[in-house]
Amino acid sequence: MAGSRRPVEGRWGWWQVVTVTLMCVWVWGAQGFTPVMDEETLARYETLLQSKTCKSWLEDPPEDCLKSHNGACVAAGCKWVAGYPGPWCQFNVPEHCVPTTWDVASKYIVAELGNVTSLQWTAAFIAIAFVVVSMVMMVWADRRQALLERLLVRQEVKDEDDHHHHHHHDEVDREESVVGTKYAMTTPSTSSSTPSTLMVPPLPSSSSLMGIGGGVRRRKPETNPDDVEDGGKSMAPSPGRGGARAAIAAGERLLRLPWFLRTDAVCCGVLFLLSMIIHVWRLEEPAILTYDECHFGYFVSKYFKREYLFDIHPPLAKMTFYALGSLLGHDPGPGAEFQFKGQMGTPYHNFNQFYPLRFIASFFGALVVPVMYLSCRALKISPSTSIVGASLVLWETCLLAESRSILTDSQLVFWNALTIFAMLKLFNTPQDNTASLHRWMIATAVCCGCVFGVKFTALATLGLIAVEAFFGFFLLKKPLTLAQCLMSGVVGLCVWMFWWWCHFAILIYDHSEVNWQEPDFQSSLIGNEWYGKLTPPWFPIKTFQLVITMIQVNAKTLDPHNWSSQWYDWVIGRGTRVLSAHESGWEVSILTNPAVIIITCCALAVGALLVFLFLRYQVETTGMLGVTAKSPRNRQLCCLVAFCLFGWLLNLLPYIFIARTTFVYHYLPGLLYAQLLTAVLCERLFQHTSYNLRFIVCFLLVSFMAFGWWYYAPWVYAMPLNDMQHEGRKLLLGK
Repeated sequence: MAGSRRPVEGRWGWWQVVTVTLMCVWVWGAQGFTPVMDEETLARYETLLQSKTCKSWLEDPPEDCLKSHNGACVAAGCKWVAGYPGPWCQFNVPEHCVPTTWDVASKYIVAELGNVTSLQWTAAFIAIAFVVVSMVMMVWADRRQALLERLLVRQEVKDEDDHHHHHHHDEVDREESVVGTKYAMTTPSTSSSTPSTLMVPPLPSSSSLMGIGGGVRRRKPETNPDDVEDGGKSMAPSPGRGGARAAIAAGERLLRLPWFLRTDAVCCGVLFLLSMIIHVWRLEEPAILTYDECHFGYFVSKYFKREYLFDIHPPLAKMTFYALGSLLGHDPGPGAEFQFKGQMGTPYHNFNQFYPLRFIASFFGALVVPVMYLSCRALKISPSTSIVGASLVLWETCLLAESRSILTDSQLVFWNALTIFAMLKLFNTPQDNTASLHRWMIATAVCCGCVFGVKFTALATLGLIAVEAFFGFFLLKKPLTLAQCLMSGVVGLCVWMFWWWCHFAILIYDHSEVNWQEPDFQSSLIGNEWYGKLTPPWFPIKTFQLVITMIQVNAKTLDPHNWSSQWYDWVIGRGTRVLSAHESGWEVSILTNPAVIIITCCALAVGALLVFLFLRYQVETTGMLGVTAKSPRNRQLCCLVAFCLFGWLLNLLPYIFIARTTFVYHYLPGLLYAQLLTAVLCERLFQHTSYNLRFIVCFLLVSFMAFGWWYYAPWVYAMPLNDMQHEGRKLLLGK
């Protein structure tokens, strides 16, 4: 087999050399390489910024240039321009005052790379280390998955042999005796508890088994058991070579590992650890009221006082802050209500007043990363591509910024992601498996009740689940039964009502905010003038009255805001929510990572194109709703892509057609579907590439995301920057 010789384990191939070289280049570039500028360019740059002459020419031209007389204009060194509605005198800016393209670009490059702070160095180290860890984890997960699948193939072959053996037992009894004698003569003695590997036909080499994500491509053995390649890489069972035995033994040990040491569990654990580090780093900064902390911190203080509060959102997220905050030592203090009702930028005076609540928000934000990984795995996506999908969430700066403040959006995104995972597990469960199907039905319903208990904007995901469960357009071979749909709906409704029951059980004292409600509603609160005079409404009626009031108040949120943005701004990454820069030089903003937006936008465009091409060229219509695909594989891909696109679009529709003030964080639930779509398309792309090329593509994608996070990390973690550095970041966002 001279033509199929594989490299010995431990030697580097060309792809490993290229990858390490790219890593070294990135490290070198991150260390502050400054382009060389000649003295003339630097002088012109300084003149442009500091010269009063240039400023006067650009902003306040000489009076002679404003005269309408031709002679006076030319005498002043200006230019007489003939045009409509009449000629005018156009002043000529001195040549040295006109910036060149290189001047504009270089001033931001010099300002950025020439002033890298120690905090930015730390962020660069975190980004590089996390990228390396992610790539190592990809290789480890794929090789471990391939090893397990080799063992499964071996077990399948062994089962087939056993079945064949029992079927022909009477016919081959004497022949088996002869074979057993030969086997005993040629095989070293082993323990009876150790299964023999000699009766197993040779498996393909690891290169043929490394398919999608280390998937198995079974094929007939091309060599006999004695034809072993160099390096111990062949799985051919030869007593003289230990490579095959070691691989199979490792696979058998893998099967005996507890659940928390299996591939997906380890990957989830590592991803969660990385995510927690990113979320809690500098969590105490800034130690002032940021964004809507003044609102949600105030709501939490009401739960501690058990005084009634009114909010346009359901109560689960606020009660979570209250319950976990009590365990983590949150100290609202006697003046907490007034503290949180202060203006944005008001400093905190007590560390325990804000840090435990921020930690809770960060914890839920960090959980989204492993949940996204599990959702990708639920779609049968390989471990390495699933890590890429999880990285889209890990490096996303909008969710990160929202998770680092006392806000409820991290809980909304977490429950939304968990609902998607449970939904995918439900739709992938065979309908003849009643126990597993009902288990995932209940899990999906519980998640729906939780996510809808955080914000009403989760209705889009609930609608997607209802449509798929009832009609089976995308993932289901056939819809769920009406009884199953009703059962899921009842369970979800009960969970949602349970959170309202807890809400009313905690908030029992009167407060001025109860004036929003009817007198019979107020009569249930201790200390209200209506208390005891009227019969309180039945619990479901009370909940219904409150929800109606919340929707009415929310619909009146139409006032323009400096931070508001439109849905099309979110898709292209232009929507930002900025807290004005502090006098010390730092600034905090809620913005999406441009790298993540670019990648997901490409995925959305490619996905829409694939669905169009499939519907146009590969589907035969057999009725108004029935379609028959010419290629089942393409139909499966099309349905999965269409499902992600529909989920993404369904989350955007309320902000497209409903008039209200909108912000960039409203895009986060829909962005989950775009990130899931990206993983699906990457997996399909990798089917047609080698494992080495796939590794390089994954490295470039993750590095691109990490660089976007590093560049905008100062705005997320309140790192001091100079004015030019702030201006460069705003320029990239089109601000």
